[in-house]
Amino acid sequence: MKRDPDSFSTRLREDTRRAHTAAETSTFITELMDGHLTAHEYVRLIAQYQPIYTALEHGAEQLRTDSRIAGFLDPALDRIPAINADLAGLRRWAELDELPRVVPAAHEYAARISDVAARGDSARFLAHHYLRYLGDLSGGQAIGARTARHYGVPQNLLTMWRFDVKPKPYKDAYRDLLDAAGPQLGEDVVIDEAAKGFGYNQAMFAQLEREPAGV
Repeated sequence: MKRDPDSFSTRLREDTRRAHTAAETSTFITELMDGHLTAHEYVRLIAQYQPIYTALEHGAEQLRTDSRIAGFLDPALDRIPAINADLAGLRRWAELDELPRVVPAAHEYAARISDVAARGDSARFLAHHYLRYLGDLSGGQAIGARTARHYGVPQNLLTMWRFDVKPKPYKDAYRDLLDAAGPQLGEDVVIDEAAKGFGYNQAMFAQLEREPAGV
C-alpha cells in the first residue's frame, strides 16, 4: 500500500527517523540482534519491558473513553500477560536466581507514559502507543526470530512477539487511523513525544550496555 507522502503517518515516520535510527542502532540492541551476546541479555531486555508495558496498558484503560484515540487502544495488542509468562519461563530456563534488575531509564520511560496518561494527554500517550506496538509488529518480529536462532530460546518463551493479528494489514489500518486522528490531536505534539520515546529507548539500551552482564 503506497501511502500519501504528505500524510500524518508518513510525516510521523520521517520526522522521527533520526531518533528511531539512533535507538535501533544502539550497541546493546545491535549486538543482541547479531548474536554476539547471550540469552541472559535477552532476559534483561524483556525485564525492562515489564514496567513500560504495565504503564502503557494501564494508561490505555484510563484513556479508552477518549473518542480521538479509542480506535487505537485495541486489547489485542496488550503485551503484559505475554511478558509476565515469558519472564517466568525464561527465569527457569536460564536458571536465574532472580530476574534482572530494571535500569533507571526504563523506570523513567514508564513514569513518562504514566504521567501523560494521568494528565489525559491523549496526543502524547498515542505517541508511545505508536512507538511500542507498531515497533513490536515490525522490528520486534525480527527480535523474536533472531533470539530463537542465535540463543536457542524456545518458541513458547517468545510470546512477547506473537500477536493474534496479521502485522502488515494491521499496521496499514493503524496508519489510516493516524492520518484521520492527527489533525484532532496536534501532529507536532505527537511527533515531539514520539522522538522523546525513542530517546528513552536509546538511554535504556545504553544503560543495559554499561551494566555488567550478571546484574
